[in-house]
Amino acid sequence: MSKGHFPQHYAIVYEVKNKNEIVIAHQNHNIRKVQKLDLDLSTKTKGTIKFYRAR
Repeated sequence: MSKGHFPQHYAIVYEVKNKNEIVIAHQNHNIRKVQKLDLDLSTKTKGTIKFYRAR
């Protein structure tokens, strides 16, 4: 995954590249601009990622 730690962080899945790679759109508390971030889920070694679908 990317470098960094995102506790209680909310983001939008912007793109699904394949089963292990996604792009999220998120707004960091330090930068008030929405940014895109590529994540490789195959490199995740600990923690939890939860996905919710809006209804």
